[in-house]
Amino acid sequence: MLRGGTATGAAVRVEIAATSAALFGRDRAMLERLDAESAVRLIASPERVALWVQLLDAEAESWDREGGSERASACRARAAALRLSSARHEVKGEHSRGPT
Repeated sequence: MLRGGTATGAAVRVEIAATSAALFGRDRAMLERLDAESAVRLIASPERVALWVQLLDAEAESWDREGGSERASACRARAAALRLSSARHEVKGEHSRGPT
């Protein structure tokens, strides 16, 4: 569970990385490098994409607290791209066709 409030940004990011590793396993590094469309297609689960977006939002907040606005902006941009791609896949019904 992600800590809020008193945890340092670095501690929060360690928890985020651990949660992401648990969510995606060995595919995590690859998914982080793929464009949003490809990542969403490979994940093939709107719930897992939504969890990833929440993790990116939490990471952005942790960077904001430490003055890392450039890194926070990158996290938010990635989250927005994933949301958009996931929404497109849901409209097309593609989430249910891909591997799980």
